[in-house]
Amino acid sequence: MVRFVFISSILLILMGNLFGQVGTLCSVCSDEKYVDCLSCKATGKVFDGCKLCRARGHHACLTCDPQAAPSIRKSLSPAFNKATREVYITTLTRFEKKAKDARNVRRAAQKRTGVSDRPPKKGRVDCTNAYCKGGKTLWQGGDTNPCKVCRSKGTMKCTNCRGGKAPCIACQGLKGRNTSCVDCAGGGRLPCPACNFDLKSDKCVLCDGEPKLACARCRDNSHKQ
Repeated sequence: MVRFVFISSILLILMGNLFGQVGTLCSVCSDEKYVDCLSCKATGKVFDGCKLCRARGHHACLTCDPQAAPSIRKSLSPAFNKATREVYITTLTRFEKKAKDARNVRRAAQKRTGVSDRPPKKGRVDCTNAYCKGGKTLWQGGDTNPCKVCRSKGTMKCTNCRGGKAPCIACQGLKGRNTSCVDCAGGGRLPCPACNFDLKSDKCVLCDGEPKLACARCRDNSHKQ
C-alpha cells in the first residue's frame, strides 16, 4: 500500500515537470505535507485476526467435545508469545483433565451396571446426576426410577456452546482485535512522499531514514517500520 502511494507520487511529480506545474500546490497532499495511510485508511488501527480460531470467532466446545482440547493444543500458533501460550496450555490441560475424569466415571458406571454407554453427542453433556445411567436413577437395591434431572435422556444440553461450537477462549468470539497500524505507528497519516522526494538523498521518503516511528497512541513505545 505505502509503496503504491510512493510510486504514484513520483509519477505525478514527473507529469508536473513535463507540464511546467512544479512550484504550485502539491498535487498529492495540496501542501498539507501529509497523506492518509492506506494500510489503515487513516484510522491508525488495523484488525488483527485471532490466531487461535483463525478469525472464525469459535472453535470446538471444550466442555462437551473431549477431542477439542487436544485439537486446539495442536493448532496453537507460534505467533503467541511464551506467556500467552502457557496460559492457553494451562486452560486446555484443565479441560483435558475434566474429559478424562468424565470417561473414568462412565467406565466405572459401565463396570458397575454392565450396561455400555456412549459419550454424549456434540452439544450435550452427561447428566449431572451421579446416580443416573441412561436416563434412569440407579438405587443400591437395584431399583430404578426415571431421572428427573435430565428428563430420562441421560444427557443434557451443553450451556457453554451451540451445537458443539463455543466462543474462542482467546478472542471471546470477536474474531480478533484492533491493533495500532505498523505503517503509520497509529497516527493514521504519513509524510507526503511527493513533498519529501529528493533525488540526491538515499533516505526513505516516508520515515526519513529512521527505522522506527514513535507510537502515536502511547507516546512511550516504538514500532518497527
